[in-house]
Amino acid sequence: MDRHEKNVFKKLVSVIDLESTPLSGVDSYQLSLLVLQMNYIALSAQNIKEKGLIIGKVKNPSIAIMNQAIKNSNSLISELGLSYNKRVNSLLDKIQNGSNEVDPIAEMLEND
Repeated sequence: MDRHEKNVFKKLVSVIDLESTPLSGVDSYQLSLLVLQMNYIALSAQNIKEKGLIIGKVKNPSIAIMNQAIKNSNSLISELGLSYNKRVNSLLDKIQNGSNEVDPIAEMLEND
């Protein structure tokens, strides 16, 4: 992973509620894959923005790459328990138990 990908990895790890979503060695591998997929999405989006949806007379190959990276990301997000529904349920449980915590992933996205 490059420096940017390592920073994204560290940010993701820092916002994961390790009590409800404990990480293991396999999880860190999946988290690394998620970071790479997120990078592919960003690179593909940039390529599409620069070159357009159609290059010559064919569809920009970055569209297919981005679509696959989105599918892969969604799968990894689900496997890691980082989906929106999972985080909302976790927050609801904390609220019911008297915790004032906010959603750390939503907070991270707002800060970037």
